[in-house]
Amino acid sequence: MKEKDNWERFLATGKIQDYLQYKAVENSVVKQTEEKEKRHAGVGYRDRNGSAGGTFRGV
Repeated sequence: MKEKDNWERFLATGKIQDYLQYKAVENSVVKQTEEKEKRHAGVGYRDRNGSAGGTFRGV
């Protein structure tokens, strides 16, 4: 929500500082999302029939 608030502030003021604040928040959100995706990459799973799978398993 803060990202949208910063964008609205920039639209209202047109100040470079407000735009830079918006970009800083936007970049931190993107970075957090990428880090979260990396943490969950390769996590194994099981289906209801009991067979296992995952990116770490061989053929």
